[in-house]
Amino acid sequence: MLNVSDLLYQIVFHILKFPATTTTTTVAPFPCTVCQPVYDTTCQGLGIPNLLTGCPTALEAGIDYVFNTLNALFPIAPPNSCSTIVICPPTTTLEYIFLGNPIIGPSPVLAWCEETGPDAGTWYAGVSIIARFELASLACRPIIPG
Repeated sequence: MLNVSDLLYQIVFHILKFPATTTTTTVAPFPCTVCQPVYDTTCQGLGIPNLLTGCPTALEAGIDYVFNTLNALFPIAPPNSCSTIVICPPTTTLEYIFLGNPIIGPSPVLAWCEETGPDAGTWYAGVSIIARFELASLACRPIIPG
């Protein structure tokens, strides 16, 4: 059953023929060839399926991948690397998948993956020449898990 405000809304928009408003969000193209995205692709969206278990998509978390750019600003990543900086949105914290186990860790993090060489295709965090650790995946998870 329509209430009065819904009915008025439909009448006004039908008579005046206002165009429908849509929002389009564009994801930047993935710039790497050997490396695959490290952010967890199973994340369906913040609050989906619920607020305690859902994680934001890469788009919601603002994940952008760049090639050979961050190593010029931060000499942490080696040359010829695909990289990303993960800064989790409010109410979430960063979860690393390290040696097959989920570990809660700090955000932001710089993650990189070499496109060439013996470590090509493997994602790391840390400092490349001092201490680095291999990542299987990253995701922003709710601070209060379900």
